This record gives sequence, structure tokens and C-alpha cells, in this order.
Amino acid sequence: GDLLCRLPSGQIKTLRPDRVMTKANRMVVVDYKFGVQRPEHHEQVAQYLHYLRLTCPTETSVEGFLWYVDNGAIVPVVTE
Repeated sequence: GDLLCRLPSGQIKTLRPDRVMTKANRMVVVDYKFGVQRPEHHEQVAQYLHYLRLTCPTETSVEGFLWYVDNGAIVPVVTE
């Protein structure tokens, strides 16, 4: 489903990651992809992480991964 983030400006940003898992102070975003790895896949998840970090409490760890289903590769998205 959609994930609505209220930015510090008051604007609402709608995100559509494939999967978001939360536990305690940790949030993990996973986006499923098929085919070959592309830079725009990384950019898409990096954008999700950016907006989630703007709206989550500072003590929350936000991580992102790309899961390339065809070959089983799980690629961390590092933005910091």
C-alpha cells in the first residue's frame, strides 16, 4: 500500500515501496525488482529512505534493500 509521509514543510509525500518492515527503532524498506540491476532502482529506494528519514524519529534506523528476484541478489542501498 501507499505510505504517506508528512514533511517538515507540512507537505504530504506519497511513497509506494514494495515492502516496509518495522520493529522497535528499525525500519527496513525492500523493493522487488526483476531483470538486470539499474541505477534508477537504487535512486528510487534512496528517495524512499530520504523521505522516511525526514519523517521518522531521529532514533529510528532506516535501511533499504533491492531484491532482484530473478537471481536472488539482495543489494543494500547506502545513502549516508
